[in-house]
This record gives sequence, structure tokens and C-alpha cells, in this order.
Amino acid sequence: MQRLCGTGGLDLRPGLQVADLGCGWGYLGHLLLPSIAPGGRIDGFDLDDDALALGRSRARQVGARGLRFEPGAAASLDVDDDRYDRAVCQTLLIHQGDPLRVLQEMVRIVRPGGLVGVIEPDAALADAGIDDGIETDAQNRDRRAVAAVLRSGAQAVGAGDHGLGARLPELFADAGLQDVRVWLNPTVLRCIPGEHGSAEVWRRVLLRRTEARAFAERWKADHALFVAGGGDPALWERARLGADALRRERRRRLLDGTWAARQSLGLMVCVGRVG
Repeated sequence: MQRLCGTGGLDLRPGLQVADLGCGWGYLGHLLLPSIAPGGRIDGFDLDDDALALGRSRARQVGARGLRFEPGAAASLDVDDDRYDRAVCQTLLIHQGDPLRVLQEMVRIVRPGGLVGVIEPDAALADAGIDDGIETDAQNRDRRAVAAVLRSGAQAVGAGDHGLGARLPELFADAGLQDVRVWLNPTVLRCIPGEHGSAEVWRRVLLRRTEARAFAERWKADHALFVAGGGDPALWERARLGADALRRERRRRLLDGTWAARQSLGLMVCVGRVG
């Protein structure tokens, strides 16, 4: 976050006006707000009314007066040209059928000389960045093969590109942004036995994910994308059975406090200047 906010990133400072596209409840806005106070403001835009209502409620609870939440489609905002000093988004472009159009909208609403910053995952990198010493080589190959088909399926049905992170410099250039800088977010999620803080938060998240119902729902939801990507049914079934066996073993170790794991988020950060 220090690099994103600093002079090598968004160069945030008091008084700046920032647009946060696809803001959800304002997670990114809360992180950035201290760097533009006093006098700065972050306008969050999203199409999810529930997320916007939650964002307003949380901002009131913590007294974050510089956060606003408004309905708005990322590719067509009802905002004047050159309205903001900065525009940001996180894990938004991967879900867009036309991510370039959203970037162009970000360029439109930022004044010349202002900055656009994007945080998006490279799913292939994240898939490779899981290490817990339990998964076998065969299970790893099947998991990554299924993930590749899912990415192809998502693109085939217009559900976005989950491997978009690696293409950010190319998209920034196509959008006309200058002085483009890109780096890998070094954050690693850790589940370390006996460790508290963020490690304990991640452990609780993993416990929810390894519940049988959550696992089944996730695989059911992904099946349509796997079919759209032309995946082999035999691969699907083999990978599903292997993943379920891993789920049960990981859950057992999570519950008895013996599972240690590290996972890279695979998040790419890209910042460019509006000409």
C-alpha cells in the first residue's frame, strides 16, 4: 500500500479528488483515504445497491467523511470530463467483457497529468502460488489445467479475463496512458499454526471455504465455464475428486491447528499518467 500511495505509484497527497470504480463497500477507499486527508475525497461507483448501502453505513460508523458512494456503471459514468485527479479500481477489469472501455472511461474522467491506477489478479500466477505441502504433483497439474479451461470459458461467455493482470501494460498503452509502471503486489496470505492477526483471519476464511457445501457450490458454479471452455469431462471429475480429498485433509488440519500454508494473491498493480 505504501508503494501504491507514494510517489512511485498514485502519488497521493492531501486535497486530491479520487474516483473508485467498482468500489463495492469501499475497501480500497478506506485504505487510500488517509493519504488524501485533509480535504481530499473519494467517490465510489458501483452497480450493487446493497454494497453501496453497506459502504455508506461503514463510512458513517468510522467517521470517514471523505468517502462517498454513488450508483454508476464503470464503462459509462455520469461524470464530467477531467473531473478527478486520480481514478482507481481493484479486481474490476477481470469481470468486464471490454476492459479497455473501462480504462478509457477512467482516462476520460481524470484531468491531464492525473493518474490512473489498477489492481488486478493474474490468475495463472495465483494458481501457481499455493504451497502447503499436501497437494501432490498430479493434483497440482489437474487443478491448474482446470483453472486454465475456466479462464478460457469465462472469456468465451463474455465473463471477463481472469488472467488479465499480465496484460495491464498493454491495455494501458491502448488507452493512451503514459509513463506506465507495473509491479507485483508482494502480499502473501499465510496460515501459520498458533499465529494471530492476519494469519488467524485467513484461517477463518479457509474454514468457510473448506466446508462441504461451499466446496460443492463453487464447483457447481464453475462447471458452466468449464463446459464453455471445451474442457474434458474426465479431467473435471478427476480434478473434483482430488480437490475434495484435499479439502477434507486441509479442513482436518485447520481444525486441529496443524495446517501451515502460504499463498500469493497474484495481484498486479499498474499506474499510468493521463496525457
